[in-house]
Amino acid sequence: MRQGGRPPEGCARGRVLGEVRAGHNGFLAPPLGISDSWASLHLPSTGPAPFLHSRPDQGPREPPYLPFPFPGPVLSLLVILAASYLLGAVPFSLVVGRMMGVDLRKHGSGNAGATNALRVLGKGPGLLVFLLDFGKGLAAVALLSQIRVGGETLVGLLGSRPELAAAWAATLAGTAAMIGHVVTLWGRLFFGSWKGGKGVATGAGMLTGLAPLPVGLALLVFVGVLAATRYVSLGSILAALSLPLSLLALHFGFGWDSPPPVWIFALLVPAFILWTHRANVRRLLDGTESRVGSKGG
Repeated sequence: MRQGGRPPEGCARGRVLGEVRAGHNGFLAPPLGISDSWASLHLPSTGPAPFLHSRPDQGPREPPYLPFPFPGPVLSLLVILAASYLLGAVPFSLVVGRMMGVDLRKHGSGNAGATNALRVLGKGPGLLVFLLDFGKGLAAVALLSQIRVGGETLVGLLGSRPELAAAWAATLAGTAAMIGHVVTLWGRLFFGSWKGGKGVATGAGMLTGLAPLPVGLALLVFVGVLAATRYVSLGSILAALSLPLSLLALHFGFGWDSPPPVWIFALLVPAFILWTHRANVRRLLDGTESRVGSKGG
């Protein structure tokens, strides 16, 4: 009977176990009494870590690509959503206003969006804010949705085909940017408030990247309503409502089709825009909503 659980020194397993006890490869010595089962493990005395070692029955074992608790596709999606939200959360209207010595939250409607920037700061700064907010949505769809950690594909996680997975990634990225624009982390950290804009310019940029033709038709609606009434809020609401109608008209009239995520978003965005404009709707009903060119709220 072996004493102390130590195999004979001439045994092959004993040599492996002796190396383990001596501290080779950084392994710890096994507890006494289980040396037989410990020594029967496949423990290389030299060479790479165990997960890289070849086994006769299964061949080489590949190491994990990344030391994260998520699979590559899930990690890619999380990075896309986080990056899109953080980009969307940049409150450009407040940044431009601060550069001009004006706090937009204390002037005009108090909203941190392009429309209030136009009223309070003037046409040039207002147009700049609109373009920057528009660019947030477009960049999320066109650029940030392409992020892939480790080159992993999103097929299987977001769709069975590459084009469907790409459409879902772009739609989710743009949605995250819109949420960031409305509920802004950077605004909370640097301007003291979570409240951002109403999502119209960022949503327009997002939809331009996803479905430019319906957005063009919605833009015509916006311009027509604005020219007729001078209400930016009413033009924004009716333009949002026109999106699903434009998709339907293009689909049945011209055979122009869109992937499912675009349809879903086009059906949800009118409700989202109505919610962010609920105060404007009340003022429109009361007849107190400000028109373009006025200085009121």
